Amino acid sequence: MSKQDDKIIDKLSEISEKLDVLTILYAGKENFSNLLSKKSQPEQIQILRKWKLSNEVIAIIIGTTPDVVGVRISQMKSTKGSKQKGGKDDEQGT
Repeated sequence: MSKQDDKIIDKLSEISEKLDVLTILYAGKENFSNLLSKKSQPEQIQILRKWKLSNEVIAIIIGTTPDVVGVRISQMKSTKGSKQKGGKDDEQGT
């Protein structure tokens, strides 16, 4: 298989995953609303990122802008990285 074929297969797989997410969302839209309504914005973003949705789609769902979503994701990565680094430093006694 060529590299181009691999790219096409990857893209089709990505589309398939997104269709699965849309199917789940549509089938359980009441439960989905309840799931997100009781969560903070960062928690909502985490849930939606696990489903591999773009920042634009996440922003539409939670009622904000893609830029805000991007900043929140960056903050979450930064916080996660700090905790991991802190844990390693603590283990080494530094």
